[in-house]
Amino acid sequence: MGSGDVAWAHFRHAYPLRSWREVRLFSPSLADSVDGKGRWLDQPVEITRSAEDCVRNADVVILATSSAKPVIDAVWLGGDTLVTSISTNAVQAHEVSPAFLNEAQVYCDDRRTTPGSAGEMQLASSQHGWDKASIRGDLAGLATGTCPLPVPGRPIFFRSIGLGLEDVAIAEAILSAHSANSPASYCSHERVAS
Repeated sequence: MGSGDVAWAHFRHAYPLRSWREVRLFSPSLADSVDGKGRWLDQPVEITRSAEDCVRNADVVILATSSAKPVIDAVWLGGDTLVTSISTNAVQAHEVSPAFLNEAQVYCDDRRTTPGSAGEMQLASSQHGWDKASIRGDLAGLATGTCPLPVPGRPIFFRSIGLGLEDVAIAEAILSAHSANSPASYCSHERVAS
């Protein structure tokens, strides 16, 4: 959901990751207008007329909007739907209802900092009894296999405040600098079972 530059970047990076059966897009600015559809018209996406049409029965929902309030209703989601949200910089912005966090398996880019910055996490804690201790894992834990993976039957919510992207950029810069100084070097990653 969303059609601006951030949504476009997410689409460009997510689309090659798997063989998608279908890709649906909704943005209020696109729903009834040809304006703004330009870059989307030659892409394999269906532009829907409502947010519900966009997310109902979807396996993955990427929220990349500038909305400071919920843009989807959790009742539209399937039991195993993955919802990702980056939201906007508005104070206490939340693309999902804060109550949704009590239903979902919650992950984030950094479990120490995201709950203090992400609007839906702040509101879920103060208004819906959600506890940040229920966060199942963060980007580092997912990347290293040190946090529990989602279990079937409950939606999954991944909230990013942009820290993961910064980490990837820094890691790439360090690797590039190291590679420039050691052309024969390589990176090896070995997962250790716990």
